[in-house]
Amino acid sequence: MEETVKILVVDDDEVDRMAVRRALKAAGFHLELLEVGDCAGAIAMLNSSRLTVYSSIIACQMVMV
Repeated sequence: MEETVKILVVDDDEVDRMAVRRALKAAGFHLELLEVGDCAGAIAMLNSSRLTVYSSIIACQMVMV
């Protein structure tokens, strides 16, 4: 059985998140993908008790404040 890759995509542009989502799915990965639009959302998601460790976090051209 193929392992599920867990990825959190963080980007403030919905179109960029959509492009990342499409590229990952087109690559044929078996994945669990969550998306958030800002750093605060990413921190909240990572601190959430319902989440486990993620294989990757993708942050695309964001200003970190």
